Amino acid sequence: VDMEHGIKLFYPQHFILDTEKDKTNDNVIMRGTNGKLKAELVVTADSFTVPVKTDFVELKSYEEQFLRNQGFEIIKSSVESANNVKCLHVLLKNKNNAVNVIDRYMFYINNYRFNVSYEVAEALHEQLVSDIAKAVELTVFSEPMQRLEIPGTNYSYNMPINKTRIIKKTGNEHVLYTYTDSGDDTGILTGVIVHPLTRARYYKWPKSFANLTNEQKQKFEADYRKELMENPRAIVKNIAFKYKKHNGYDCIVLEYDDQRSHNISYMFLVDGNFVSFDYLYWIKKADDVLPIIEMSAESISLEGRK
Repeated sequence: VDMEHGIKLFYPQHFILDTEKDKTNDNVIMRGTNGKLKAELVVTADSFTVPVKTDFVELKSYEEQFLRNQGFEIIKSSVESANNVKCLHVLLKNKNNAVNVIDRYMFYINNYRFNVSYEVAEALHEQLVSDIAKAVELTVFSEPMQRLEIPGTNYSYNMPINKTRIIKKTGNEHVLYTYTDSGDDTGILTGVIVHPLTRARYYKWPKSFANLTNEQKQKFEADYRKELMENPRAIVKNIAFKYKKHNGYDCIVLEYDDQRSHNISYMFLVDGNFVSFDYLYWIKKADDVLPIIEMSAESISLEGRK
C-alpha cells in the first residue's frame, strides 16, 4: 500500500519486496524480485495529467511513440481495464537487452502515471503471465493520503492530501480537521480528542477496554448514551457500540445518527488517556466518503509514525 499516491498493489507469489526506499529514483514506489525466475517487479509513479478531451486511442498512440523514442520495441499493445480502471497494457523489449521482456500495465489516475512493470527472460514470461494479470486485476486506487500527527502525542492517522485543513487546535486535547471534496455538503469533519483519564468525566470509566464483562459494557454504554442524549445541540438516534481489536489495541467503535449526519468514533484507553478518532459526515454522502474513512481508520497509529 502506498497511501501517499493512493494505490494498493498486489503481486504474485514468490516475489520478495525491497523494504528500503529506492534512493536512486524518487518515482519508484515498489520494487521486488523473484529469485527462481530471475524476474523483477518495479512500480513507478510520475506526475502525468491526461488532458480532459484525450481518449485512450490518442493516449495509446502517444505512449507507443514515447516508448519507441526510449529504445523499446513494442511486441504487444492494448487498451484494457483492471478492477474497472482503464489502463494500457504493453509487452516490450529493450533493444539493449535481447533476452528479457517487460510486461507493463500503465494507469493514469490521481494526476499520476503508474507503471507496473515485470521484467523477465522472454523464455520464462509465459510462466508469469497469468499470475501477473491476476495480481494487477486486484489493484485499488483511492485518494492520495497524508499523515496527520496530533501535537504533543505519538498519535497520528492519514487523511487525503491537499483536501484536508486544520480548523481548530487546542494543545493536544482536541485537534479538528475538515476534508472537503467538492460542494458545500460533501466531506468529512474529523477530529481527535485526547483527554487524561484523571478528568472527572472518566472517574467511573474502566481503566482499559480489554476483557470487559457484560456488566461493564452495559454500564459504559448506558452512561455514554445518557451523555449523548443530554446534549442540547444534538438529536441522536441509532446509537451502536462495537468492541474490537483495532491495529492491536482494544477499541470501542461508536456510531450514531445526528439528524442528517452520521458519526463514527474509534475510542481507545491508552497511556492514561481517552483517545477518540472521530468522523462526521452527511448520511446522503455515505457512498462517497466511507471508503476514505475506512482507509483513514485503518491508518490510526498510537505509537508514532507508521
